[in-house]
Amino acid sequence: PGAMYAARAVGLALLAAAAQACTTLIYVGEDGTLVSHSNDAEGDMDPRLVRIPARRHAAGAARPVFASPEAFPRYVGRERGAVQYFEDDPENLNYNASAFAPLGYIPEAGSTYSYVESTYAIQNTEGLSFGESTCSAVFATSAVGNGGQALLSIDQLAQIALERCDTARCAVKLMGTLGERHGFYGPSGSFEGSGESLLVGDADEGWVFHILPSPDGTSAVWAAARVPPGHVAVVANMYVIREMDMTDTEWFLGRRDMWELAEREGLWERGQPKDFTKTFSDGEYAHKYYSGRRMWRAFSMLADVELPPDYKDLKEDAPYPFSAPASRKLTAEDLMAVHRSWYEGTPYDLSAGLKGGAFGSPDRWSGGEGESEVEGNWERSIALFRTSDSFVIESRKALPGVVWFGAHAAHATVYTPIMPSLMSEVPRALSHGWPGGGVDRTSAYWSFRALFNLAQAKWSYYYPYMSNMQHQLELKGRELVDSLSSEVDEEVVTQALVAHVDYVVATWWQLFNDLLSRFADGFESYYSNGVWVSTSPGYPAWWLQRVGYSRGPPPVSAPAASPPRPSPALAAGEGARGEEALEACLGACPRGQEEGFRACVRACARSFA
Repeated sequence: PGAMYAARAVGLALLAAAAQACTTLIYVGEDGTLVSHSNDAEGDMDPRLVRIPARRHAAGAARPVFASPEAFPRYVGRERGAVQYFEDDPENLNYNASAFAPLGYIPEAGSTYSYVESTYAIQNTEGLSFGESTCSAVFATSAVGNGGQALLSIDQLAQIALERCDTARCAVKLMGTLGERHGFYGPSGSFEGSGESLLVGDADEGWVFHILPSPDGTSAVWAAARVPPGHVAVVANMYVIREMDMTDTEWFLGRRDMWELAEREGLWERGQPKDFTKTFSDGEYAHKYYSGRRMWRAFSMLADVELPPDYKDLKEDAPYPFSAPASRKLTAEDLMAVHRSWYEGTPYDLSAGLKGGAFGSPDRWSGGEGESEVEGNWERSIALFRTSDSFVIESRKALPGVVWFGAHAAHATVYTPIMPSLMSEVPRALSHGWPGGGVDRTSAYWSFRALFNLAQAKWSYYYPYMSNMQHQLELKGRELVDSLSSEVDEEVVTQALVAHVDYVVATWWQLFNDLLSRFADGFESYYSNGVWVSTSPGYPAWWLQRVGYSRGPPPVSAPAASPPRPSPALAAGEGARGEEALEACLGACPRGQEEGFRACVRACARSFA
């Protein structure tokens, strides 16, 4: 058969060798929905933000379906209409990339919407929004042309949905139907597992969508559950849909015969709860708490619910709900804060203690010979050094949608606003910046990446400046969005938002220069009242104690003090006068320094012998 049960032993071995995973959030509010995504990948990912134009197609046209490598370049060719994907784009030329050949075709729609995408589809001009998170699953398969029979990846499904749908409900139905008809494959045999999840939102509804290959690799199993109004949901590389009532199509959608299929495969028995996660998930991957810790932290920051940070088995015991009431009216900035979290202030704080180093870096590098020699794991942070980009999307009622796009790591980026329905192009600073192309000072990705890596030298000194600047620039972005939300002229909106992104990039490079100057060579140097001051902060006392500073080389002995030389008159004195001079000489010898005192006494004695 084209598919097989995903083998946990093999999967866990692969997890240590690679590392791609994403954290996603969705909130359904009174004024619309918020959807977020972090693309947590490796150094070869494609961080470009690209606009796909709207198009019209002749009757009977076929839509090509392409492979989804996700690493740079994620696509090369002209069929999709984005100049950044053309073979003669400078970055593609630099990579010596050639046009992709289709894996196959499906019937094309008469017309399609414009949308923006990075590695995954983001938002179209109708305000339909997506956030992706790969999940483990009990079945796996491969793509057509790669040993399998499945045609569609999650990347292609989401792109097709943004091309054809204007509501979340339409999108989940369409993706499920296409997956069943043409076959679905996940990144099988990779770190991520073989299943996928999308958070799907429009201005009125929010849905969680799960999909995995069918047992024979020719179709798909899928499910979708609606997020209640006022609730927040979290998906962090593991399915979260639990018990389903397939008769209630207002709240649940999915493959009609999924439970009969599960029964045939020995995954479910009649009379048991129809728990999608318990039935079709293969659980957390990498290590315990890999998914659950992120869910716990997000709920603790956003939801009105008390949840335990510890549990026995995330899949089997269901310690966290599908969704929970939000603790307040949430904003895009609230979701940004979650994506920037490294569990600070909790027992799992990655910046605390010796693991964070003397200056509290929250980032833990992965791989290398050390991990092959020492068993263990770090906590899986939400904020992550290997994030190529993250975003928070607003699907707003009666207002244009907004994508707050952050190139590179969330804790070191500035989220800048894009309005897909009102822009004729995306800012060039966001649409280029291949990691393998070298440092590019016109690229937002490289501006944030450069300062992030510089800050690792002394994180606790650099980050307050970075955080303050993030707040100032994102506040400017919010004010700009508010001023443009009633604007109808595409060129006015495009020019204003492009100018803002360029300003952010220039400001961030200036911050890089300023902080490099301030903290160079271990000093802290700055002007104070017109005077250049340079201090040496050194290391914190707790760290010096932990690394054995007090057990280092001892101080050298104090140099012998030279005895006071008597005046010629005193030196030549006789009798009482000579004795007085000797007493004066001895009285001047240093006490408390044994060797120095003895040498001084000997010198006095010689002088008055």
